[in-house]
Amino acid sequence: MKEHLFQIARTALLCGALGLLLYFGLTELAQFPTFTVPVLGIFGSACVAILLAQEISGALRTGILPRLSGAIRRREEPIWFWGSLALSLLCLLLLLWLLVASLVRLVLH
Repeated sequence: MKEHLFQIARTALLCGALGLLLYFGLTELAQFPTFTVPVLGIFGSACVAILLAQEISGALRTGILPRLSGAIRRREEPIWFWGSLALSLLCLLLLLWLLVASLVRLVLH
């Protein structure tokens, strides 16, 4: 029991410290709006694009596409699999477009 409380306290301390760091970082960046918006766009789109690319590559390799309600298997439901994979690829392309647009905006301003 004591170990569980220690783990909860440690997690709360870590989350609190990281939350304060994020808050102070964003308030400092907010002073430079022409710099802040592109940086947030680059950071956010890059993180989500990496996760989505890993999901797509895993689905192509294993034939299983994870979803909230379970998984879509290529052999059992090929239309749903390829349709969901196409939608994921479209989202990845849009994220990459957002990344490039943010980079261009950062460089030109």
